[in-house]
Amino acid sequence: MDRIDYRILECLKKNARMTTSEIGKCINMSVSAVSERIKRLESSGVISQYTTILNRERVGQDVRAFIMVRIENPEFYSDSIEDMMRREPHILEAHMLAGDYDYMLKVVARSTRSLEQLLYAIKSTKGIQKTMTMMVLSSLKEEFTIMPDEDMIVK
Repeated sequence: MDRIDYRILECLKKNARMTTSEIGKCINMSVSAVSERIKRLESSGVISQYTTILNRERVGQDVRAFIMVRIENPEFYSDSIEDMMRREPHILEAHMLAGDYDYMLKVVARSTRSLEQLLYAIKSTKGIQKTMTMMVLSSLKEEFTIMPDEDMIVK
């Protein structure tokens, strides 16, 4: 990846629907050259997907929380608990942790009542020993993608 690829990624990070023509104008390159570079970034796995980010408030899912989960016996229950986490649409992220808890879940809900129902469903899953919930009041920063570190760029 070179500086030009990096600039293309910056454009796509701001707006993934930007056309190759718009990107070309932005970085002073031909449409075909931009198109080839994007195809190469996709085939190499640097670009893994394009997505739409929905406004949680507008779609009625503006209650957010992080739920820490401790498993009773990870060797015995992990698979079934991970299956539940993958199936539950209100769990946006699930991360395995080192420390006092085994997983951290990022969840969204319509209301505190629906969050309570989700929490009950999580707690009633066989093998869940303990949870701790932290409600999000506001967010200072939320990024949905990252840029490569400068040392990854071939000069």
